[in-house]
Amino acid sequence: MSDNEHTQPIPGTDAALDWLRGYARDKTAASIAKQMGYSATVVRRLLAGTYHADMTNVLEAIRKLRLQVETAGHRAEATRRADIATRMLGRSVEFVPTETGEQIHRLCLAAVADSTVNCIAGRALCGKTMALEAYAANPDFAPLTLMVTMPTRPTAFKLGRLLCEAAGVDAPTDDFTAMHHLRRVITRNYLVIVDDVDKAIHAGRRGITDVLLWLLDLHKATRCGMILCGDPTFGDALEKIDLLDRIAKSGETLLLPEYPSKAEVRALARQAGLPEPDADTWSVIGSIGREDGLGRLCLYMHRARRQAMLQDAAGSWAYFHAARNPQPQQQLTNR
Repeated sequence: MSDNEHTQPIPGTDAALDWLRGYARDKTAASIAKQMGYSATVVRRLLAGTYHADMTNVLEAIRKLRLQVETAGHRAEATRRADIATRMLGRSVEFVPTETGEQIHRLCLAAVADSTVNCIAGRALCGKTMALEAYAANPDFAPLTLMVTMPTRPTAFKLGRLLCEAAGVDAPTDDFTAMHHLRRVITRNYLVIVDDVDKAIHAGRRGITDVLLWLLDLHKATRCGMILCGDPTFGDALEKIDLLDRIAKSGETLLLPEYPSKAEVRALARQAGLPEPDADTWSVIGSIGREDGLGRLCLYMHRARRQAMLQDAAGSWAYFHAARNPQPQQQLTNR
């Protein structure tokens, strides 16, 4: 077969070569060649843009190399953050998952294991997005996880463009091209997470048929796991709209409680270095949980933890109450 028969570029070629050139800035062609399993000559031609043979196997080698590099990078970053936190607190930091986080983590693992589309519905600031972001950032899962937020006034093309960007492939020209690019990258071991799916519901029938059917086509073509997450509007639609009802029945659905449980609050408090709340503090926590959700509680707890560390003091709910009503610099007593 002549070189002329390979003039049509394979989707994703430009993005792969751009990444390889960036990776090669402080490395020799010989060292990269050893990692890829090719000769240094092939690597030099790739970097110079003069390699005109079939790119299929080469692109797969670049994809594997990128996966190795980025996985190592995720692990190094996680270690770095843990080291910083350890120095700041004077002790090792252990992640304490909440009830919501554990449920969502399990649902994500099940979606990949079973190749299903699983759904999550809950009010704003109930902790669902934080839990999904934590899963997507986990070094063990990050290389095979794509997480995006449903765009405003969603279309299949807009969503496909976001997923292509997250996957590091060439920008598509339409939803068909986006599907083609993603099918070359996403495999059965991937998890695709789409947050704020309720935006498609609010867009009406077109949002449902255009966007959600496109997502289902992606799932069928790749057999990847998929998580669709939204607010209570999405939860209601899972029962009322035939297409969503079929999705819900084919996978698992998690309907999150409206308010955080005491177990979740205690887990977050322990993580923030705070003691068991007294009766008055429980009353305040309940009010915040009902009115603003878990996200606001987390914000105040993180502020309290940071202030205690700045003052080299033990964690105290006094810092939590101060975080709710910021005042000019003042001395706080531990109680």
